[in-house]
Amino acid sequence: MGVNRIVLVDAEDNVVTIAPDGGSRRILTSSAHVFRFPAWSPDGQHIAAIGFSEEGATLFMLEDRERTALRPIFSRANEVPLHLFWSPSGEHLSFITAHLSDEFEEEERKPFKLRLVDLRAREVRLLASGRPFFWDWSADGQQLIIHGGMEGKDAFVHLLDPFDASRPRIRLVSKPGMFRAPGFSRSGRYLAFGEVGNDGEMYLAVDDLQEQTRTIIAHLGIAALSWSPTEDQLAYISPTEPLRLSYGPLRVVDMRTRELNLIADDLVLAFFWSPSGDRIAYFTLAKTKEAVLSELISDPTQLARAGGCRQVEAQEALTFDDAHLNLWVADLQRETQHLICTFAPTDTFAEEFLPFFDQFALSHRLWSPDGQALVLPMMVRPAESAPQEEAQPWICVVPADRRAGPPRPITPGVIAFWSHQ
Repeated sequence: MGVNRIVLVDAEDNVVTIAPDGGSRRILTSSAHVFRFPAWSPDGQHIAAIGFSEEGATLFMLEDRERTALRPIFSRANEVPLHLFWSPSGEHLSFITAHLSDEFEEEERKPFKLRLVDLRAREVRLLASGRPFFWDWSADGQQLIIHGGMEGKDAFVHLLDPFDASRPRIRLVSKPGMFRAPGFSRSGRYLAFGEVGNDGEMYLAVDDLQEQTRTIIAHLGIAALSWSPTEDQLAYISPTEPLRLSYGPLRVVDMRTRELNLIADDLVLAFFWSPSGDRIAYFTLAKTKEAVLSELISDPTQLARAGGCRQVEAQEALTFDDAHLNLWVADLQRETQHLICTFAPTDTFAEEFLPFFDQFALSHRLWSPDGQALVLPMMVRPAESAPQEEAQPWICVVPADRRAGPPRPITPGVIAFWSHQ
């Protein structure tokens, strides 16, 4: 039986779980800690979360039940956990930490540290370090692919055995390119990462571990990539100019055929595969609501291209703030893209989550387990509110099919993620 629950951080910075219909609400924490980015275990029985207090930051384990006991996993002076990523088996938890010091410049030079918790033995080990740092688990949970540093002599892409320190790392490329999170295909056959060619150009490199071959795909700027959860298909975004950012058109390459398809010729900020791998949700920039309303036209296709929102009567119950994102869903089989809604995101979503979406996509899910909806934090104001009343952060369930209705607020909160099952 599936779990099908949503974990969120509420307006009081506590960890809460809730059913998709807004019922069965459970407040898991009630303490002096400020919690951020809770992560479901693969089986949905536990949640890992980072709690901040005046004493520092602590990594906690929680069960999905009311007023659960906070089980501290990791706490160290001058070291703050930043990102959590469960192993596929759920028996281990990997996370990176940042060094804190009184001198900001010194702090910026310190590398992040990748650590691994054995939840049964309650042991914490240091695996690697680098700045920035990104990583992915193999589907069988026996290897990690790690990328440390952005470029230059300090950058590396390695294969690592997280359980046997005596086994040397395997160096995958001599000159890592400008990219972020590397990735294993879910079949385990392919590895994807970036490299700089002998010509100085940037490439996405895809290693076929079965055939012992490498496919390279040229790109500009920084590439952000993510593998399909079901097929050997790699999606990525990169700019159309040599800029130090990853925003740009969304493309998918099928490694079985080597066919490269353009999915969205737009300034895509982030994207997320559906659980079945047949659709991709992606975000683009939108204009202010005032500009959108002034450009409303009858043709939905032209409206979407204009950066507008789909305005229907049912949607009038929500009023959005000035900063907006467009949520789109691309159907890969039908080769269609539909604008689902335009919304004002919470600061946590826009400023902390989206800029590192490719790493978060590996560990924190926006899609529902059945692929019928997404969970998003939005700044919303009930239609009956006074005009001067400020919008508040709400967790909304958004149908992936725009015909199923508008976003539905279920509870106040700043960030939320769906269980894996």
